[in-house]
Amino acid sequence: MLIPGHGNRKPAVPDDLHRLVRADADAKKNFDLQEVRGLKMKILLFSTIILLLQIVVFSQESETKKVIPQINWSSDKGCIKSRFTDAQLAKNKIECDSFVLNDTEVKVIHYGGTTVCVGLGLDGDYIVADLYVENGNADRILVDPANSFLWIKKEEKSEPEILPYIPAAKVAEKLRRRVAWANALATFGAAMQTQTTTTQTNGSATVYGNGQTVSGTYNGTSTTTGPDTAAQNRAAAQSRERAADAKTKGGIIESRGLLANTVFPNSSIDGLIYFKKKKAYHGDFVIMIDDVLYGFIFRNDK
Repeated sequence: MLIPGHGNRKPAVPDDLHRLVRADADAKKNFDLQEVRGLKMKILLFSTIILLLQIVVFSQESETKKVIPQINWSSDKGCIKSRFTDAQLAKNKIECDSFVLNDTEVKVIHYGGTTVCVGLGLDGDYIVADLYVENGNADRILVDPANSFLWIKKEEKSEPEILPYIPAAKVAEKLRRRVAWANALATFGAAMQTQTTTTQTNGSATVYGNGQTVSGTYNGTSTTTGPDTAAQNRAAAQSRERAADAKTKGGIIESRGLLANTVFPNSSIDGLIYFKKKKAYHGDFVIMIDDVLYGFIFRNDK
């Protein structure tokens, strides 16, 4: 609206109104600043809580994390020791040894009252560790094949590979399935075999017809094809023999396969641990017994 006597000029804004506008702007600015500061404080507080939680978790993990000492077999009697405390080394004597049994090198580690012996060999599709553990301690110890593995390298500079153990029952079952499949194929093959019999027939005959008589001789050959029962009988006998052999060998595998056992003081245990057969230049058999890792180095120089 125009005020008379002032032309087209707009009325001047009172100073009080200016002060109100400035005060409102300053208040809004202060409010925004406080809000930002409050948000920053919340973020800082949240970050601090997260950091404290991480410290607590790390502390708990540090307290619960176990240091596992390890003994690696070596050709000298001192062995290779790592992560042992001075108290453990002072209390327990560590010694390495080896001997030959049935043309197989057996490696030995003595630690305190525990003696661990291992020989490594091949059996069909498997690498087999023959393990013997003797407990001469005052306390019982647990020997479990699930706590073992085979660490192999195909070549000297290749990346290592870890092979887990295979339960003996699974090895025996695989053997039985393989024999059952072979028997099925053999039986099928024998059933398809046939025997051919050829018969030669000779004779004479007289034919009458139309008032005339015709006489002559004849000869003929007849062929008969039938199942070869002899081949079937041979296949059946071979199948029975293979099945019996597989049952016997499977039983031996299961009976000799090492299972988890508590070994009491002044007693021992032995058994076989199976691993998948792979070509390797270098292999370490490792097993943990009573919170100690035992490593046995084997090389294939052939």
